[in-house]
Amino acid sequence: MESINRITKKIKFFALLSFFLPLIAINLCWLLYATLGTINAYIKLGWSENFTVDIQKFAEVHGYTNPVDLVNPIEKKQDEYINFSFTDCPKFKTKIYHNSKNRTYSTETEMDKIKEQLILGEIVSVTLKYTDQKNYRCVKNHPFIFNILKISPSLENQLVKFKKSGEKKYGSGFAKIKNPYFYGEVSISRTARYYPATMIFKPLIILAAIFLLFYWKNNSLIFHELREKKIIENFSNKFLYFGYVSCIFLILHALFLGVDLRSDLFDKLRRLILILFIVFEVSAQLSLTMNLYKLKEKIKDFAKTNIVKIKFNFVRLIILITVISFFILIFFDTSSAFNHILEWNYFSILLIYYFLTRLMWR
Repeated sequence: MESINRITKKIKFFALLSFFLPLIAINLCWLLYATLGTINAYIKLGWSENFTVDIQKFAEVHGYTNPVDLVNPIEKKQDEYINFSFTDCPKFKTKIYHNSKNRTYSTETEMDKIKEQLILGEIVSVTLKYTDQKNYRCVKNHPFIFNILKISPSLENQLVKFKKSGEKKYGSGFAKIKNPYFYGEVSISRTARYYPATMIFKPLIILAAIFLLFYWKNNSLIFHELREKKIIENFSNKFLYFGYVSCIFLILHALFLGVDLRSDLFDKLRRLILILFIVFEVSAQLSLTMNLYKLKEKIKDFAKTNIVKIKFNFVRLIILITVISFFILIFFDTSSAFNHILEWNYFSILLIYYFLTRLMWR
């Protein structure tokens, strides 16, 4: 029985990796997206106290060509990521005053006058004064994130580039979100399609798909071994082929994520790949579980019968959820929030199957 025990150990190992890796991938992307939606990258000005900025010097350092752009300098977007920082930010909200040769203009009350004075070249400096209100877009008001970025400047630089390039390419790029599992503010693909989120999502998902290949292969081997030992007589090997095909579609889904060809045909192809992954994944789970359920009494020395029954009912529940979900999505005009909630919860619940596998084999 040593060979059976060896194979079951492999199944438990690959099942655990197949459970954790995708779960880690999607939730790390969510946390990264939520973090960058909560905090802003600010122009490096040494935000420590109220200070005055010389107009000419400021323009030279930060590459402004139009003096009107200086009306709201902390909101200016540009391509030079090196001039921006998360940790160098105003802890409190600021009021901006533009100082001309004759008087000071408040941005909040005299925007038109400020633009006029800037064009005429009469404003000589900008004074930034703090208010009593905390600026929660500044990372200094989020101690945990601030400490991580402070000790890792290279990470901060990468995240600044990530945020600013996202703003340049997609407009806002990121948004402040609470929890997509409950509120559906964003889809999984939206959190994972940007650099460096793609560097988290793609390798982990592809690696998980490879481990799934080994998972399905070893499940086939265990049944062959049980038959050779005369413990069982026969079984269906369909789950192996369903499992292999689902892994291929999962890898394709990961590879195509973040690729923007601006083509309706390509977008439809990506959706089709995701649907086919779901169909073959659920089919593989059903086929394997039917084998286990039919043979549960004969393999009870190797597998826990009560967990086999739980897996059987779990797969029935997954099939019911899948059919209902497809029906709703096809025949009803659902909101994007509903679709996102369904997506996050469905794929997370689907992974529980592999955790049950880890518990099932002795």
